[in-house]
Amino acid sequence: MTEKEKNIFLEKIRFIYGQGASILIGVMIAVSFLYWVLRDSVTAPYLRQWFFFMMVVVSARLLYFDRVIHRAANTENIRLWKRTYYSILFVTGAGWGFIAWVAFPEIPAHHQALMGLVFIGLFGGMMGRYSVIPPMVIIYCAPFIIPFVIRALMSDDSFANVLGILMATYSVMMTPVMKQVKRAATKSITLNEDLKEEIEQRNRAEKELVLMATTDPLTNISNRRAFYSAANKELHRAERYQKSCCLVLLDIDNFKKVNDEYGHAAGDSTLIKFVQICQAELRESDLIGRIGGDEFAIFLPETDKQSAIEITERLREAIAKSQVKTQSKEFSFTTSIGAICVEEALNVTLESFMNRTDQALYRAKNEGRNRVVFGSV
Repeated sequence: MTEKEKNIFLEKIRFIYGQGASILIGVMIAVSFLYWVLRDSVTAPYLRQWFFFMMVVVSARLLYFDRVIHRAANTENIRLWKRTYYSILFVTGAGWGFIAWVAFPEIPAHHQALMGLVFIGLFGGMMGRYSVIPPMVIIYCAPFIIPFVIRALMSDDSFANVLGILMATYSVMMTPVMKQVKRAATKSITLNEDLKEEIEQRNRAEKELVLMATTDPLTNISNRRAFYSAANKELHRAERYQKSCCLVLLDIDNFKKVNDEYGHAAGDSTLIKFVQICQAELRESDLIGRIGGDEFAIFLPETDKQSAIEITERLREAIAKSQVKTQSKEFSFTTSIGAICVEEALNVTLESFMNRTDQALYRAKNEGRNRVVFGSV
C-alpha cells in the first residue's frame, strides 16, 4: 500500500466515522426491537443469549473502529485493523443470520415481515455508511441476507416466499447504487487528497524559498538580510525592557591568502569550521549571521560587557587553536573581533551600532589581528 493509498483509505474511514455513532446506536435499537418482537413467539433461551451477544459485538465495533481514527496508522497497522474489523463485521452479520435461520420458521407471518423490515433497514444503513468500502457491506450483510432468503424460500407459506423474493430483489437492486456511491465518494476523497498533497508541496516550496532568502547556503546560518532583521528586533526588545546587549563583528584574518594558497575548497572549509566553532561556543539565544565574504556578525542579547569579553576571548582562542584539513595540508587560522556593548539600548539604531562595531573591528585588524577590541557607542 502506497502512502497515497493509505491516506485515501484513512480518509474513507474518517468519512464513515464522521457520520457519528448514530448507525451503531441504530443497530442497538434494531437488536432491541427484534428481541422485543420475537420474545412472544420464541420461548427458547437462545433469544436472550443472542440479544446480549449482539450488544457486546456492536459495542466492540464502535470501540475498535475508533482506534484507527485516534492512533497513528502505518501500513501494517491498517492491515491488522482491516482484518480485525472485518472479522467483527462478519460476526455481527452472522449474529443476525443466526436469528434469521433459527427463528424464522417458528415465528408468525407478521413477525417474519417485521424481521424482513429490520434486515432491509440494516442493509440500507450499511449501504449509506459503508458504501465507500464495499467489502464492508458484503461482509456484514451477506451473512444475514442469505440465511433469511433461504429460510423464506424454503417455507411452505407463500407469504414467506414473497418476503424471500423481495429481500433478494432488494439486495440485487441496491448493488449498482452501492457502486455509484463508492465511485462518487472515492472520486471526492481522491480529489481532496490530491488537493492536500498540492497544498503541502506548495507549503514546502514556500518554506524552501524563505530558507533560500534568509540562509547562507554554505554555512547554513542567517544571511545579511535575515541577521539584520533579527538583530533589529532584539535591539528594540532591549530598548523596551532596558536590557544590556552586545554586537560583535568578526573577520577571518588573511582569508584571501587561504584561498590563494590552499584553494577555494579550503576557503569554504575554513568558513564552515569557523561557524561550527562559533555555534559551539555561543548560547542558544545568541544570533549569528554571515554578512560578507569572510565577515560575520553576532548579537548577544541580555549580555553585559564583562560577559561579552569572556565570550569573545573564548571564541578567539577556540578559533586560533582549530585546524582545517585539506587533502594535502593542514592549517590554522585566526580572527579579528570588534565589539560594542550598551547597558541600556536607548535611542540606538542598528545602523549606528554596526558602524561603531565596524570601527572596533578595524582597530583590531590594524593593531595586529587575532585580537578583540571593544569600542563604545
